Amino acid sequence: MDRRGSGLSRILQSYNDSIQKPKFISDFLSFTVIFPNKGYYKNEVKEEKNIVSDEELFLIQLYKNLQNGKNIKSTTISQIKSIFNEFGYDKSFTREDIKRILNVKDTRTTNIISMLLDCDFIIKENGAKYKFQKEIKNNGYKRHF
Repeated sequence: MDRRGSGLSRILQSYNDSIQKPKFISDFLSFTVIFPNKGYYKNEVKEEKNIVSDEELFLIQLYKNLQNGKNIKSTTISQIKSIFNEFGYDKSFTREDIKRILNVKDTRTTNIISMLLDCDFIIKENGAKYKFQKEIKNNGYKRHF
């Protein structure tokens, strides 16, 4: 039996030879995938090697890994997306940055950072700075908040 979200990588691989790629759209209540007609673009090959954008990759990993934890609220997912949209994979951030962006207290900030560290979404850099990482080694979120 496949894990939830494991088919997403197979979907992306099936579009390697096509210019048009599937689009992933999500909000609080839904996760939508738009599939381009592969027959229409069959002979066109995209020269760029990056299959999906950083935001699409992050969303795939977010849903694949966090949905294994059954008590994840849509507001938590929305907060994590807000943090990623602000910093992406390139910029470092601190606990204070999260408090400022989400307008939350210390306890909630600690819970979000712990969750992201547990899932290997972020790594701790020098000092009290964190950074999102592209390669996630963990197979799912284990703690529940």
